[in-house]
Amino acid sequence: MSVIFATIPAGQSVSSAFAIDRPADRVVLGVPSHAALGWRLEWAHVLSGPFAPAARDDGTGLVSDAFSGSAGAWFAGRVLGACVRVRTSAAVSATMSATITPSPYF
Repeated sequence: MSVIFATIPAGQSVSSAFAIDRPADRVVLGVPSHAALGWRLEWAHVLSGPFAPAARDDGTGLVSDAFSGSAGAWFAGRVLGACVRVRTSAAVSATMSATITPSPYF
């Protein structure tokens, strides 16, 4: 899987969906500094969904969001399907981008 740049248009709360190379891949979601929004990585088996939140890859299986603020945020998790997208807790006021990066390090 290569780096994915997910863009959320102004006034929306979800990015387009992207196909990934390998399901069950460990990934890192990097989000920008932005008004303390919650950012969630979601996965699905097909591009049309339904989408489920990615689980933390710390052995607990719990779902976690990355919360941006003055310094941005990171979330490491496992994607169980062949497609991913990014969702925010509220509509963004300006077009925002986030990165979804494969992580062989955890």
